Amino acid sequence: MKEKAYSYKKKLEHEIEEYMELPISERRYSAIKGMIECWQEVDKLEKKCGATGEFNEQIAEMWVNGMINEDGTVGAHWKKEETTAVAKTANVKFEHITDYCWWVTMNMMYSDYHAVAKKYGCDNAMFYADMAKAFLFDKDAGTPREKLSAYYHGIAKKE
Repeated sequence: MKEKAYSYKKKLEHEIEEYMELPISERRYSAIKGMIECWQEVDKLEKKCGATGEFNEQIAEMWVNGMINEDGTVGAHWKKEETTAVAKTANVKFEHITDYCWWVTMNMMYSDYHAVAKKYGCDNAMFYADMAKAFLFDKDAGTPREKLSAYYHGIAKKE
């Protein structure tokens, strides 16, 4: 659905450009306005589809492998087995999330916040686990998997 919405927006953009080349008239103005309104609605649909789009282990691996970390490294700071062990210590249960969602989130926290954690002397696995837990289990943000998927599709995913 997301791909179809994107494709339709491109068609609308082309048609808007074509109409804008024609002489100005009230009728053309109305047509362009209608197409712009349609484009905006299709854009909302596309974003909604992206926010609830597929998120699986392959996407998680691709995301983590492409992370550009604050410390100058690229990719995972921790292996999945390491973050799974930390999850037990942090009392995270894999009833609501998968081990790969947890792995992504801990690595994301490290990737984005390492410099801040180091500055304040809390650069350790439990700090990142607590940050990941706070991010995933935010009470006003849906389920942990929904939030992570929405974040990936809406922010982190590189087109």
